Amino acid sequence: MRRLSKVIFLFIVSLMIFPQAAHAQLIGNEWIDYSRSYFKIKTGSDDIYRLTYESLLASGYDFSEAGANNFKLFHRGKEVAISVNDGGDGAFGAGDYIEFFGKKNDGTQDTELFNFPTDQIHKFYNLFSDTTAFFLTNSEGAAGKRMEVLNESTAGLTPVQSHTNEILQVYTSQFSFGQYYQIGNPSGEVKLSRYDRGQMFVSDTIMRNEFTLRSGKTYRDFVINNATLGVQTQGTPRLTVQIVGFNNRLHNTSIHVGPDTENLRTISQDIHLNYSNFGTDTKQIEWSDISSTGRLIVRVEAVGFPEIPDDRVAVGYIKLSFPQEVDAQARDKLIFNLPTKAGNSLVEIENVVGESDLYDITDYRNIRKSTTTLTGSTLSGVVKSNNEIRKVFMKRRSAFVTPSIAKVTFNYEDVTDNNYLIISHPELRKPVAGRYDDPVQAYIDYRSSIEGGNFNVLYADVTKLYDEFSYGEYTPLAIRRFVRHVYNNSDPEYLFIIGRGRRVDNQVQRLPNPLAVSRRDLVPTMGAPGSDILYTQALNGVANIPTIPVGRLSVNVSTSVANYLDKVKEKEASLKDSPWTKNFVHLSGGLTSDELVRFKGFIEGFGDQVSADYLGANVNNVSKNTNNAVQKFNISEEVNKGVGLITFFGHSSSSFTDIDIGTVSNPSNGYNNRGRYTAFIVNGCRGGEIFDRTSFGEDWLSAEGKGAVNFIAHSDVGISNSLRDYTAEFYKLLADTLWMTQSIGNIQKETIKNYLANNFQIDQTDIAAVEQILLQGDPAIPLFGHDKVDYTVRTEDIFLRSKDGREITAASPFFELGVIVNNGGRTSTDSLSVTVNRKLDDGTVVNLPSVKVKPVRYQDTVFYEIANQGLDFFGENRFEVILDAEGSVNEGSELNNSAEASFFFPAKGTFNTAPFNFQTINSTSVDLVVQSADLKLNDRSFVVQIDTVNTFDSPWKKEQVLTGKGIATWNLDLVPATVNDTIQYYWRSVFQDELIVDPIPWENSYFTYIENSVRGWAQTEFDQLTNLRLSSVAKSEENEVWVFAGTTTSIEIETYGSEHASGQRASDVVVNVNGQAIIPANPCNLSTFNAIAFNKDSGQPYFVLQTDGVFDENDPLKCGKSPSYINSFTNESLSDVNIAPAQSLMRQYVDGVDDGDFVLFFSVGQLNYDDWRTDVRDDMERVGASRFTINALQTGEPYIMYGRKGQVAGQAQEVVGEPIGADDNARKARITFDAAIVASIDSGSVQSPTIGPASAWGRFTKDIELGATDEITFDIVGVAPNGTETVLFPNIAFDDADLSGVDPVQYPYLRFYVVMKDKSLATAPQLKNWSVSFAGVPEGVVSLQNDKNTNIELEEGEPFNAQFRFTNISEYSFQGPLEVRYILYNQNTREEITATLEIPAVAAGEFVDFTIPVDTKGKVGLNDMEVFVNNGGELEQYFNNNVIRLEGFYNVLRDETNPAIDVTFDGVNILDGDIVSPRPLVALELRDNNPYLLKTDTLGVEIKLGAACDGCQLQRINFSDPNVTFTPATENSNYRVQFQPDGLEDGVYSLQVEATDASGNQSGIGPYTITFEVINEATVTNFYPYPNPFSSSTRFVFTLTGTEVPDQVTIQIFTVSGKVVREITQDELGPIRIGNNITDYAWDGKDEFGDQLANGTYLYRVKLKANGQDLGARATKGDRGFNKLGFGKLVILR
Repeated sequence: MRRLSKVIFLFIVSLMIFPQAAHAQLIGNEWIDYSRSYFKIKTGSDDIYRLTYESLLASGYDFSEAGANNFKLFHRGKEVAISVNDGGDGAFGAGDYIEFFGKKNDGTQDTELFNFPTDQIHKFYNLFSDTTAFFLTNSEGAAGKRMEVLNESTAGLTPVQSHTNEILQVYTSQFSFGQYYQIGNPSGEVKLSRYDRGQMFVSDTIMRNEFTLRSGKTYRDFVINNATLGVQTQGTPRLTVQIVGFNNRLHNTSIHVGPDTENLRTISQDIHLNYSNFGTDTKQIEWSDISSTGRLIVRVEAVGFPEIPDDRVAVGYIKLSFPQEVDAQARDKLIFNLPTKAGNSLVEIENVVGESDLYDITDYRNIRKSTTTLTGSTLSGVVKSNNEIRKVFMKRRSAFVTPSIAKVTFNYEDVTDNNYLIISHPELRKPVAGRYDDPVQAYIDYRSSIEGGNFNVLYADVTKLYDEFSYGEYTPLAIRRFVRHVYNNSDPEYLFIIGRGRRVDNQVQRLPNPLAVSRRDLVPTMGAPGSDILYTQALNGVANIPTIPVGRLSVNVSTSVANYLDKVKEKEASLKDSPWTKNFVHLSGGLTSDELVRFKGFIEGFGDQVSADYLGANVNNVSKNTNNAVQKFNISEEVNKGVGLITFFGHSSSSFTDIDIGTVSNPSNGYNNRGRYTAFIVNGCRGGEIFDRTSFGEDWLSAEGKGAVNFIAHSDVGISNSLRDYTAEFYKLLADTLWMTQSIGNIQKETIKNYLANNFQIDQTDIAAVEQILLQGDPAIPLFGHDKVDYTVRTEDIFLRSKDGREITAASPFFELGVIVNNGGRTSTDSLSVTVNRKLDDGTVVNLPSVKVKPVRYQDTVFYEIANQGLDFFGENRFEVILDAEGSVNEGSELNNSAEASFFFPAKGTFNTAPFNFQTINSTSVDLVVQSADLKLNDRSFVVQIDTVNTFDSPWKKEQVLTGKGIATWNLDLVPATVNDTIQYYWRSVFQDELIVDPIPWENSYFTYIENSVRGWAQTEFDQLTNLRLSSVAKSEENEVWVFAGTTTSIEIETYGSEHASGQRASDVVVNVNGQAIIPANPCNLSTFNAIAFNKDSGQPYFVLQTDGVFDENDPLKCGKSPSYINSFTNESLSDVNIAPAQSLMRQYVDGVDDGDFVLFFSVGQLNYDDWRTDVRDDMERVGASRFTINALQTGEPYIMYGRKGQVAGQAQEVVGEPIGADDNARKARITFDAAIVASIDSGSVQSPTIGPASAWGRFTKDIELGATDEITFDIVGVAPNGTETVLFPNIAFDDADLSGVDPVQYPYLRFYVVMKDKSLATAPQLKNWSVSFAGVPEGVVSLQNDKNTNIELEEGEPFNAQFRFTNISEYSFQGPLEVRYILYNQNTREEITATLEIPAVAAGEFVDFTIPVDTKGKVGLNDMEVFVNNGGELEQYFNNNVIRLEGFYNVLRDETNPAIDVTFDGVNILDGDIVSPRPLVALELRDNNPYLLKTDTLGVEIKLGAACDGCQLQRINFSDPNVTFTPATENSNYRVQFQPDGLEDGVYSLQVEATDASGNQSGIGPYTITFEVINEATVTNFYPYPNPFSSSTRFVFTLTGTEVPDQVTIQIFTVSGKVVREITQDELGPIRIGNNITDYAWDGKDEFGDQLANGTYLYRVKLKANGQDLGARATKGDRGFNKLGFGKLVILR
């Protein structure tokens, strides 16, 4: 008995990962002469290749420099010998050719990918491709390497009797990922990305576990054929088997051989392996182990150990070597391994077909060719042996291979001065219609621009890198070597890979057309599991740390590149104005109660890091609260508002996280964050697995106009503690002012460095984490824009809030303006001022007092209480908000400190539209047009009154009640013209339901009838002289005369002594002028004496001194709110004895004040009055101060003085510090002063309302009575459309003028100004009337025609039409079509859509109805609508009635009804466990009650299929599978998906189906799951009648298996004596299917003639055939009811 071998392979794996010192630092381009041209020849098999002159010429080869001796051929950087056949003329021309020995690719280059060279199990197979490449060039001078031709004599040589044939079978059916960590841990799942021990393609797994033991299949048989022509006298065969450990356990294996499976014998047992190690077992076997046909069975058996429940191994290769006859076996090529021999060997090969050559390929770079002779079928030739085994290649001459030839260019010799690398693929450079001719080039251009960082970008085409850096072979080494080359010669800062990569085990490059698959392998990743970090790791010698940050955009098509580029441009352009980047959303998941708590604690810890100093982020933590596998959350509202970073911690895969927020591309999820693109950190397993299947991160990055720009996640198995520590280091940097504005790539690089440095003991899980936590997206993008404080306000941050919950209108007495102050930078301790200016529709500007707010960490809201009193606030109100107006905070940017927002303040009540106010008419018939001031109000009743007196109590008074949708018209006759040629009319309107209000809110208007007049504007009597702007002049209604009234300026001041609690806080000093604070925005400095001058005529303050060329806030002579009019004097300027009186600031100030003007002085802080110079005291007396008071002031005592220039010294009002109680220290005092300046009692001005608009100006008249001492200045001012005023006729003296020369396009409006004076008697001139005639413009009014104006409820997707009418109420026609601009705004998402449509020109007195269609899809919640007709088009009388703002106009209700799914197999609903056909047509039908939202895509539809067993994973069925089709839903049909799998093997399967409707509603709480069984064998059970016995009818139940339905079915029913009484055919039975059947047909117990059979027992038999063949019987428990002949019984019992 032959002794059995016991083989043990033990290896020790290092616990640390080191740089690959064993591999030379190759670049791969060392062999290239960049001055020469090269041509690439691909080879994929070991063979003789021929390059003809004609093929080289067609490829573009330049033969002008190429003689026969000049050709050189290179493979993997080394020259190889070639044979040049030039016909003997020394010139290479037509008919000539080059021959060389080409190779199939192998694993030689792969060695560099491994941790250690010894980790590679063999080099017989290349990891990526079977194709290698040779490069042809020409040389100057030296001849190329040529094949040696051996032409030796055969004399004296004996033919070689045998050679050693080698049959090598390399197994590649699956991929082994090699060693799992921790080593020896059976549940260890962590793998290193750098190729590790045992990582390679191997055979199918050989397992010993409970499942294989049950089936008896703990082995796998490998067949070796063609082991024929053996020469048994020369020795026995030699068998080598390589065994590879496939799981993280100890392995025990045996090997058995034999000619067939029934005659196997054991040749090796107890082959022990540790974990993922490998080893070879070599044995001599017997010739009897090989069958006569040359067949050898090798059985490898997993024997295992009793204590190890699951032992898994695989086979790498099997090699059989045996002595064989020297026979060509009629093949065109063959390799002979000749035995060693001194000198030469004669080779005589039998059975050769055709002339052939022999090549000694022992050294394939130095091939030796032997001359041969063919005699019959025997080929003879001499080979030089030299005591070595020689490998000889026989090749039939006519069967040479003609390869493809392509010219290549090498582009990357000079890579200096580049700091940004982009690597991509030509497929992604295809045009994107309407956007980019080449999106990758556009990305290069962007990064090269100032906006993109001003980088020196080096672009590399990955397909060219293979040629230049990996010898033309597809391998990621090309990228690694290229990056090293650039690093050695430049200073690259970033590597950005654009293009999808595939994991090595996907074997995409071995497909016939790798670019034809849906998930292309455009730019490979470096490792397995995938890792791009390996491309730049340790370039500087520092292990495990990327020397250059690297990111990848994993996309398939150029459109996705364009989408991403647009987002990067948009984000980086606005980053410094994006405070939303400090919004963080943290999500935690978990499956167990412990994980839910632990993971929640992790994200809370992350939040604590960034919410504290110095980032001050706003963190929103969302945690899973159930043990369900997945819990869905919708965070679209937060994302749409702007989130800088979304961090997840939990369980995940490439397609989901266990707290599911959905894909961004699915519109039902509601994501629409254009311009606010987020970033992700996903802490979980395989969230970043972009190299094997589609990742949801890819969806977020490639979506157009929404989603994310960066995504950090693990490409394989993540360990929770490692992920926590890694993210904590990342967050630590985010809160560090030195790092917070760095790019995300640099932060990741530093994170890796710190993570490894701070780990007490680094193990493989740490190394895997830093290799496999990958960055998707551009690594150069920063997360934040500022490392300084950066206060920001935007239009969207300004809003209104009602004080009482009612709508804010122009009539609201008070409202609140809210201002959200953002800090987009680091935290600060500096307070901040907020200033607001309000601009009204008529151009009036109201300056609101500034306020100080405490430092803002992230965001705070300031509210102003604002009064609507004293002015007309109707119409557009524009609020300008300025932060830090004084510039006291050192910010990252000062350009985002202001914003404006406009709000429309509707009038309350009615609006008198026509005649317009103060219009003149010449007809005694008039149309009074009244409308709702708020145009959204409809179906209201108006009460309108008209009279000839403003008291509305004359006998002629008229009244009418009108109704209409927002607008109504009353046509009436006026007083006959015979009564008077000029009649003034007063009319007013009110809503009928407001007559009960006290007082009644009448809207009053005026017009005048003037007989034979021209249309225009006039105020013709005292009562009509209203709506004027008056200054220091008033109307005495009692006497109906004009009088001078003067104006009042109020002054309030409060200041403190230097020892008061507020004495050292300058901002506490109060100075109010007319109720407005002028100090807080820019406080006056401490220890200053400050002055304000007031004009005696107007009462307005003004500044006297300023520093030339210096703006207010920076002027040392000024303080207070801009525009500043407080002059400030320091102690030094008042006391410095070196200052001459003429140069004194106080002298200059008093000289600059006009005689009689008022002056206010006040102290701030500590002043040293005793040190004041005499000239200062003298100048103070010139404005009324008391020298005695000044001389008595103590240092630090507060002091206020109010006087006038020219006033007698001592006459001014002075306030000094008063001792408090028993304390006589005046420095502790607080003093106040109030005063009022009454100015202009002998002069004033009147300003008319704005007149117009006009299409042509006519005649002007005025009537002003002047007294003997009265003076007036009268100006006519033109007003441009933008409100700019220009004096057209200054200081006119005439009372009547033609204004037709005024251009109405330039000045469609006029205004009259009159300044009145009477310095002697102080009696005002009397304005009697003024008027101007003009041709007017059209006037249109828009009104809502829908019955409801708010909260119209609609289902999502329901079509809706908003109906409007535009009425031209004027006598003028519009000249052309009018644009309608409308804005739709969703209050939930804040999405705003603006669009336009056009309506035809509206003639005078006519109207046009128009409809705005509204798409409610994706607009859940309240929606506002704003409609503006004639926006900026033709001029109209009013524009405020051209716009309707409908807040909460319609309310779209979310579709929250779950759809139902119906799943059928071959058209039938099956029960769990039913049998189906091997190729069932599985149909999914989705039924949804929403008639408006039709599902038209595959989003949310998941179909999974797989074996139904414990631990088995169901495989997702992709919609790219040709076996899958879907039909979108229509109005008349439901959404359907059909899937017909390829023939399933026997077994029990589980189908899992999950679907969502168009709104994203799930079809159920969980997926629909059903199990079914497949049996390929065509069988049928017995037919069973049901019920049996029966009274009225019975059906037949049976089960059918296989693939085909029987085409012949007959049921025969017999009496017990054997007579056939009924024969039921297949046509009667109805449809039959694979699986369980119950016939549609029910037998009624009647015979062939329709006669009812008697009660009793009957027999029946079934005949079935399919394609003429009987079906096999399928046994069931019920078979005992049938006899051996297959007869069954049925009983009729009535």
